[in-house]
Amino acid sequence: MSMRCRLESCVKNLHQIHIWCSDSVFVFYLCLSVLICGYLSLTSNVIAQTQQPLTLLVDDQLQYQSVGLESITESAIGFFDSNWSYQQLSRQRVLQLRNIETRRIEPVIPSQRLALLTLTDGQQFVGRMQQLPQGATQTDSSVITWQSPILGPLKISLDRIKSMYFAPIGFRDGQQTDDRILLVNGDQLKGFLLGVTDKQIELEIGDQATVAKLPLDQVHAIRLANPVTTPDKPQHRLYLVDGTVLLCGDVLLSRQMVTVTGTHWHEVTRLPMREVARIDLASRTQQLTALGSQSYKLLAGAQAFGVDFPPTVNVGAVSMQAPTTLQFDLPSDVSRFAADAVIDWQASDPPRARNWTDFSLTVKLDDKVTLELAFNSKSPEHRINIPITPGSKQITFQVTPGLNGPVMDRVKLVEPVLLIER
Repeated sequence: MSMRCRLESCVKNLHQIHIWCSDSVFVFYLCLSVLICGYLSLTSNVIAQTQQPLTLLVDDQLQYQSVGLESITESAIGFFDSNWSYQQLSRQRVLQLRNIETRRIEPVIPSQRLALLTLTDGQQFVGRMQQLPQGATQTDSSVITWQSPILGPLKISLDRIKSMYFAPIGFRDGQQTDDRILLVNGDQLKGFLLGVTDKQIELEIGDQATVAKLPLDQVHAIRLANPVTTPDKPQHRLYLVDGTVLLCGDVLLSRQMVTVTGTHWHEVTRLPMREVARIDLASRTQQLTALGSQSYKLLAGAQAFGVDFPPTVNVGAVSMQAPTTLQFDLPSDVSRFAADAVIDWQASDPPRARNWTDFSLTVKLDDKVTLELAFNSKSPEHRINIPITPGSKQITFQVTPGLNGPVMDRVKLVEPVLLIER
């Protein structure tokens, strides 16, 4: 074989080797890329699961932890804990899921456009009276049709209604034995509410059974004398982002969809998780009750520098300005009280004025001091979780100003709850 032929053969073999090596390197890097992409995908999924917006899980001792809520089944709550480990806890051990995915329950400001309806069993619905078609008349005004933006139309008897608010204004007197109507001009009427439509109300007034018909747009609020009722069996309570409070027989969570069953309104209701801010899970042996839903009275204070500072009480928080002594009646079989007590600083407060905050909070069961807490700019919050002595009738909160005076001495009890043993 000539030298030229040998050279051409050698070059050809080298070219084949180069192609083979190139293909091998390509395959190697291709496999490596697949492995890296798979690892990154798995890692991103884990991070996405464990770094999702957090939820506060409250257990049967009113202790809580921040979790990444994943699921609610018939038997357990599934979540990622602070170490990014997946955990399951029996539903009997969990009493509440609140601040779900960092959502909080904001107070509802009622208006004619979105009014607030509360029932005797504690359910609450934001919406408005359903408008009748043009020319149609309502045959039975003792049953209203309430249009809820989330749940749709709800048929509700007046016998089940506690109050209806069409403006952010309240009744000054306590619950009476007759129905009350608060008008736009400030007048208050009392009697027996016969009916409500989207156009007017009918109120029977006085011993002569005089029936007054008033335009609904002239009404600020309605409060009925119907007694408070409790469900026959334990029910879960859902708090939706629009202010709705819904009782149900069961609640399940899967793939960011909440399935609600056993309500008075629909056999099955499915809601996106983004609509839910809190879930109180009832059990056969325990139940949470909001402190703000209990009867209370102001014993002393709520005034500074000649100005009245009345406490603010609702199911989500209780706010008090020093000096104030506020007392709540306790239900029977209560075993524990818990809340986050924080300084109620306002956005309008001058930053350096926060250093003036200096007050104490004393908690009493009946006449016995159970807890004393000091608040200042270096100690702005405390977790309260105390057992309730069996047979206790009242729990009292006394806010006392410090040496700097009461100007900045405001405390808020956030999510104050009572644990009831069934």
